[in-house]
Amino acid sequence: MFCLLAIMVFLGPRAGILFWYLVDPFRWQHAFHNFNTFIVPLAAILFLPWTTLMFVIVAPNGTIQPGGIFWIAIFFVFDLLSYGSSGYTNRDRFGVPPTTV
Repeated sequence: MFCLLAIMVFLGPRAGILFWYLVDPFRWQHAFHNFNTFIVPLAAILFLPWTTLMFVIVAPNGTIQPGGIFWIAIFFVFDLLSYGSSGYTNRDRFGVPPTTV
């Protein structure tokens, strides 16, 4: 588990997802077994990687454990903040003039 944490910190959540899937594919299959297609997990990994990791942690058999909604919501906010912060950091590339005080 410490290796997974180190990979996520240094390489990001998608690298952690790949590593965890390669180490324990059984858990991933059971977490997403309610979806009959691969599109939902793939979209989740591409657009909401932190939320996907937390879903696999709190829903090992496809049903969310008690208190899991709280953690999924927290990590959903992390995903939204990561998109918002990257937009704010690259605001000069979009042609928005900098504000002067």
